[in-house]
Amino acid sequence: MNIAEYERAIKRLMNWIQKAPLWQERWSAVHDQHIGEMPKALEIPSERFDALLDVLGADMLSAIEPVIAEDFLTHRFAPDGANVVDAYLTAPGWKENAVSRAYMEALRDSHMAFYEIKGAEGDKHWVVQESGTDAAPIHAIDPQADADYDAGSHMGARLLTIEGQQLLTDGVYFFQPDETAGVLEALRLEREKGQAELPAFAASQGLTLDETTQPVLERRLAASALTAAWLMPMCVDALRDPEVQDALDTAEATSEL
Repeated sequence: MNIAEYERAIKRLMNWIQKAPLWQERWSAVHDQHIGEMPKALEIPSERFDALLDVLGADMLSAIEPVIAEDFLTHRFAPDGANVVDAYLTAPGWKENAVSRAYMEALRDSHMAFYEIKGAEGDKHWVVQESGTDAAPIHAIDPQADADYDAGSHMGARLLTIEGQQLLTDGVYFFQPDETAGVLEALRLEREKGQAELPAFAASQGLTLDETTQPVLERRLAASALTAAWLMPMCVDALRDPEVQDALDTAEATSEL
């Protein structure tokens, strides 16, 4: 398993997306699906929310962006269900080798889920179990596995089956044990919201909502639900901080000059 090769392949794909206006536009749509409704939920103007993201800093953005990028690779778009991985591999990426193609296709067909961390083995493997299921624990490869995370912590993560092994992708949200109840409630609310939006979401993906596509679409919505569950509490706490409020007020005043 050559993780460095996978990373180079994704970098080539992302570089191509940056030069393709149609896919940039579709990228923006997925980005908005993750955080576009947050200003309304926080009851603040979108400009103040953008300033809040700046205040929260690069570490926060570096956690969100890989999740959105990987989610984008799974989406299809009306009217014909076009997918960016398929588009890339059909034309500009036709020279990608079998290993890189298999990795991109695995990402395309993947979904995020909420996992309980059972432990870490060495410094390269997590032992995780999908929360709320009877599924067996999974030994997942991750070059960044951190044994300092307590058992009982959770992660929103995407696992790929590559060469017969489970590989954790870059887009991961970590949750401490005392955050679990709040996250589960947030995910429940997001699922309820998602159910109401499924017909429109199916249409945006170029799909018809039926018994076959419904579970696929529900899994596809999991990534944005996990973004909301991870980011919203952070934003709420930050907005209660007088120093953050002062920084946002200063940013607003500066932008008005």
